[in-house]
Amino acid sequence: MDDIPSYRLLWLTLGLLAGCGLLAAAEFSLLSVNRLLLRQHVQNKHWGARLALRLLQQPEQLLATLLLCRIALYLSLAGFATLWAVDHFTELALPAMLLTWACCLLAIVAVSELAPRLAALLPAPALAYACSYLLYVLRVICLPLSQGLQWSIRQLLRPLAHARPQDDHDALRLLLGESPHLFQAQHRTLLLNLLDLSSRTVDDIMTPRQHMERFDLSQPAGQGWHHLAMARHTLLPAYQGDDEQISGILHARKALSLRQRDDSPLATLQPLIRPPLFIPSGTPLLTQLREFQRQRQRMGLVVDEYGEIQGLLTLTDILGEVLGELPSEGRNQAGWQAAESGSVLADGACLLRDLQQQCGLPLPLDGPKTLNGLILQQLEGLPEVGTCLRLGEVIIEVISMQERGVKRARLSHRVSQASNT
Repeated sequence: MDDIPSYRLLWLTLGLLAGCGLLAAAEFSLLSVNRLLLRQHVQNKHWGARLALRLLQQPEQLLATLLLCRIALYLSLAGFATLWAVDHFTELALPAMLLTWACCLLAIVAVSELAPRLAALLPAPALAYACSYLLYVLRVICLPLSQGLQWSIRQLLRPLAHARPQDDHDALRLLLGESPHLFQAQHRTLLLNLLDLSSRTVDDIMTPRQHMERFDLSQPAGQGWHHLAMARHTLLPAYQGDDEQISGILHARKALSLRQRDDSPLATLQPLIRPPLFIPSGTPLLTQLREFQRQRQRMGLVVDEYGEIQGLLTLTDILGEVLGELPSEGRNQAGWQAAESGSVLADGACLLRDLQQQCGLPLPLDGPKTLNGLILQQLEGLPEVGTCLRLGEVIIEVISMQERGVKRARLSHRVSQASNT
């Protein structure tokens, strides 16, 4: 300590403090540089951009180097400042050391906060490229220590790697929800709907078997041609007498182009019938979307493990889940309407998910998919007209019946009505 003049200790201290600021500015400028602009400069053979890209391609080594250099600067700064204070205040060594450490802490915090703000006023690429030379040399020097540090951290965190749950979908959903400034509302909704495709199955959105529009090839010719002319869908499942045995898919418009007269035999439509695409029940929507693309198909029949047809699914159904409701002919429009009393009148074939999302009714979604299925499951049989049941906050009243189930029902949200009164 006696061999080093006091003014040199002071200059060393100030120099180390400036180094802390330079390191903070270099880290800020390098990590905030525009990657697209950086790659463009690399293509233009800019040496600073090349070094910056190499550093950013190995973020673990870069951050480890910055951490080691920052700790070395902080310890050296505190050491030289302590030597200078003890040299000037020999009689009050302990108070001088404590005061010096406090001043060093405030100075480091101030410089570390001020340097990035000043760096933000400068052209980020130019400062990043200039600092990349220094950081690249420091990375080479600290390479053995940084690799040892990374290895130690991996060994310490290895027991926690298997215990930490990985859910990329939840992370993406959280990012979209907490970053409204990054995406427009419409784009954010599309991305959220797209994430839902992987967790939902074809059973959630298919048209139930009871509401499929089918074409009977064995019906009288005049009645058949009239059916094709008045069909609500372009693609129709065709059968021969037994509606449970679908023989193929018929294109209604192409079929009408073959009609020469009203009594033309329906047997002429046989060449137009193509084999149906069968979809296993429980198939994720995203998987089925890829299958539609691979098979170049727009419609498929959902079947269970026994091969029985459960419903019909179209490409438009899946796209509607991403884009929202589409003016499509392919999806079953078993609907609902709001009553003046605040209740909802819904068809038995109405999907529970639609009632929950569009009407705000808290209905269970882990069982049946339709309102009719939910009522039959709860009552364990066919109800009579006027039967009422309560599911949590929802009261369901059966209004009309059909042969195999509930045709129409009234749903009331008990909490909302209580709050309105």
